[in-house]
Amino acid sequence: MPREKERSEANVAALLLPVSNGYRVVRFADIICCRAEKSYSAICLAAGEEVIVSYGLSRLVQVLPEDMFFRCHHSYLINCSQVEGIDKVGSSYFLLLGEYRVPVSRSQQQAVRGLFYQL
Repeated sequence: MPREKERSEANVAALLLPVSNGYRVVRFADIICCRAEKSYSAICLAAGEEVIVSYGLSRLVQVLPEDMFFRCHHSYLINCSQVEGIDKVGSSYFLLLGEYRVPVSRSQQQAVRGLFYQL
């Protein structure tokens, strides 16, 4: 499914999220990761806050810039610029993003390693 291009991504660097008393603007750079929560998603922010939205992860994949965000697991979408490290435990990989330890699905392990330059 192609990304929505209703507005130029160069002009829009934030999401407008519906909250209980209106809307909240969240800059892409402030998003650490997004986690699936049944039919909702939790957007985890750099300030330590989580915003719950009534959108599934697939909707967030459509609107967040693909050069900045990567779906590393069925339940997680990460901001690539927030990755601080990769843990390998047995045959499993986990991305370290601040206080979050995000699993990487087996099918995405090679793609995750390809996101970064390796020495």
